[in-house]
Amino acid sequence: MALRKPVDYVVQYIGPMASHRWRSLVRYLNSWINLPLTTDSPFIPDGSKNVSGNLGTVIYDAYTDPENPKYDREIALDIDATDAWAPDESDAEAPTVDRDTEAQQWPTSVQVNDGGVYTDETANERTGMVKGPATIGGYGTASGNTSQSSGLACDSVNWLAQSFYPVRAGYIWRLSLQLYRVGLPGTTATISIQECDPVNDHPNGVDLCYATYAVNSLSTTPGSVITLTMDNWLHGHPWWFDSAKHYAVVVRTTGIGGTFDMGWRYSTTGGVGELLQSSDSGATWVCPNSAYRFYMQYYMNDNDTGYYNVYGVYWEAQTFTAAATGHIRRIVVKGYVDIQNDPLDIIAHIRATAAGLPTGVDLAVQTLDWSARATLDNYISRKLWTNSFIAGRLTSYLEIDFDSPSACVAGTLYALILSCTAATAIGWRWVYAAAFASGNRCQSTNGGSSWSTKTEDFLMEIWYTVTDVDLLPAAIAADDYIAFGSDSPFEEIMQDISVVGAGTYVVAWEYSQGGGAWAACVGLTDNSNGFRNQWNQTIQHTPQGDWALETINGVQAYYLRCRITDAGAGYSQPQGTYCLLKRTLN
Repeated sequence: MALRKPVDYVVQYIGPMASHRWRSLVRYLNSWINLPLTTDSPFIPDGSKNVSGNLGTVIYDAYTDPENPKYDREIALDIDATDAWAPDESDAEAPTVDRDTEAQQWPTSVQVNDGGVYTDETANERTGMVKGPATIGGYGTASGNTSQSSGLACDSVNWLAQSFYPVRAGYIWRLSLQLYRVGLPGTTATISIQECDPVNDHPNGVDLCYATYAVNSLSTTPGSVITLTMDNWLHGHPWWFDSAKHYAVVVRTTGIGGTFDMGWRYSTTGGVGELLQSSDSGATWVCPNSAYRFYMQYYMNDNDTGYYNVYGVYWEAQTFTAAATGHIRRIVVKGYVDIQNDPLDIIAHIRATAAGLPTGVDLAVQTLDWSARATLDNYISRKLWTNSFIAGRLTSYLEIDFDSPSACVAGTLYALILSCTAATAIGWRWVYAAAFASGNRCQSTNGGSSWSTKTEDFLMEIWYTVTDVDLLPAAIAADDYIAFGSDSPFEEIMQDISVVGAGTYVVAWEYSQGGGAWAACVGLTDNSNGFRNQWNQTIQHTPQGDWALETINGVQAYYLRCRITDAGAGYSQPQGTYCLLKRTLN
């Protein structure tokens, strides 16, 4: 099934509702199912929102497929006091996520001190997860080189753009750009996609879809990447892109002309499309160097053929060949959830294979409780629902991180399995077998006890982590340490620990005061237990007013360090894969 044109969502109101209740309900729908609704649009047929009384029912048409009308579906959502959104006389707000109050970023610097000898672990900590086998296609790039340090800056007058031809016709559902801020400007960035004029091949000035982003939430760190998903395009419906046309991603801010408060990093090694600059708010464009390309990666919707339901004893699987030796940390699948079967549990499994079929016990398993959607903020913070796996057969992408991941060996065949506790809950989208050579769809009709091979391939991605970070020296002594630095103060370190430390060593967490002075962290919570606890662990503290820049191994930053105060006995070295720093924005 393929959508041939952008289609407006249709929301019909049935029954009386006060206008302030309607606005709260719209906020709820936006935060829960990511429909691009606004409180000012005339969604109520008679145009009147100023009515009072009891809550009614909202019906939304999930999508329209002009080729296959049978897939059109209306979902009735009953709103009452037992739902995740329960309005009362105090006009309780819907659960929302403020995208601009917190920011996660790669560290500016990670340095390990071994008796005065430093090892720079910054690049390894910023490697993050590595994508392996994938049947989700439509991947495009202008430049995928993440190591570049050069950039061009923009503001309200000086705009930047990167042109491209879509790799296929369809919607762009994920867009990644390597942006950075200059100072703390307090401005807003607009990231849009425009069609290019066929005469001069430059952006034509009409935003087809766009998203806004707080510039202060960006980092000044080289290599920081922001990713916009389909639910970010709230200011314009997702646009259908024609593979025969030329488009451009256009970036600018609200900063006064000449302030150059945000930059876009570029590669000098070539790529696809053309890097463009405008000094007159997009009226005219020039290419400063034909060899340059801005960092830009995107995914388009897939040419998927249909779906198979996962429910009860009917399990579905996709086998794949591991591309790296490490751990399977994240999977992405494309499909839908049928809200009418709420409550339900969605379960992802990783298993070994024998003769090309899943076998044995789960090597890793992760359960998602859809009925707990009232705790949406928690789901988003755990990155379980960030890609909007939307109810009502509007197909989208579900991203699942395994809390206890499975080890894997490169070249070995494994199976990704989906199961569900409800009667008919998940539809997993598929394509024909030609799309994927290193695995195939498998089906079980008895709850995973036995399997049969099928000819299709399910749409999925597999992401790995590889152990490449020494979190402490191989042999420790008092005053050895690892220091995590950023260009601005931060509240939390999220360190992924693949090999836990052992022994009776004692650590102290300290923050830099400048000039070689350090002080004990205030309000410290070390969930890693000195790197003795495995996988994603957080170290939190309350930033102090005297936190100051320090220079370690030639890199100046605001540092937190984990320092050995007693080497103890029975030591073994902790190792990790990547880390992120979190800070709250003012």
